[in-house]
Amino acid sequence: MGFHVVAIDDDSALLDTFRRLLIRVLPRAVVHTETNPILGMRYVRERPEVQAVLLDVRMPLLNGQSAAAWVRYHRPEVALVAWTADEQAIPFLGEIGCPVFSKRDDPRRLVAHLQQLEALRGSHAPPTPEHEPVLRAMAQQVALLIDPEVVMVRREVL
Repeated sequence: MGFHVVAIDDDSALLDTFRRLLIRVLPRAVVHTETNPILGMRYVRERPEVQAVLLDVRMPLLNGQSAAAWVRYHRPEVALVAWTADEQAIPFLGEIGCPVFSKRDDPRRLVAHLQQLEALRGSHAPPTPEHEPVLRAMAQQVALLIDPEVVMVRREVL
C-alpha cells in the first residue's frame, strides 16, 4: 500500500512540479494535488487512506491555518505539513504538530521530512489538549465551507 499524500496549494504550476518531485523520491507514494482548498479538504474528509496533508498557509477561500485545524480536529491521525512563501512563521501551526517550511528554502528539506513521515507511516505528535477548544471552533468554521449539508441545515434553522 502506498503512502497517500494530499498537497493543497493555489499555485497549480508549483503543485505540478512538487507532485513530480514527490513521485520521483517517494516511488510508492500516491499523491493527490488540489488547487481549491475546499475541494482538498473534502478529499481528505472522504478518503480514509490519506496519511499526510501538505498545505499552503496563504490561499484564497480557506487559509492553511484553518484547514490545518480542521484536519487536526477531524482526522488527528493524519500528519500535517505547511509551506509558505510568507517569511513569518505561524506559531499556532507548530503548536498543533504541523511543521512549517518556507517555499524559498531548499525543497529537499521538505521532501526529507515527507520521507520521514512515509517511513513512520504518517506518525506524528498529537496536539496538546489545551488546543482542543480552538481546534473545535476553527473546524466548525471550516465545516461551513466544506460540508454543504451543514450549510443547508444552518440556512433552514435561520
